[in-house]
Amino acid sequence: MKCRILLTGCGWRSQIYRRVMANLPEEFELCGILMHSEERAREIEEETNIPVYMPEYGQEYILGDDIQVNQV
Repeated sequence: MKCRILLTGCGWRSQIYRRVMANLPEEFELCGILMHSEERAREIEEETNIPVYMPEYGQEYILGDDIQVNQV
């Protein structure tokens, strides 16, 4: 069973995790990225074809049956 991941941000740590997941597709599935910068979010979504979410304070995301993110 794959581990489904939702990254927070797209800094250098997140980029490392993205590379690891790309090299282990049988183990990991990157489901999306949470970002706060709308401009950077558009760039990342175009570069990666990974859904990017722009959280608002207190907003809840349900991404499929097994992923839930509570933004606080």
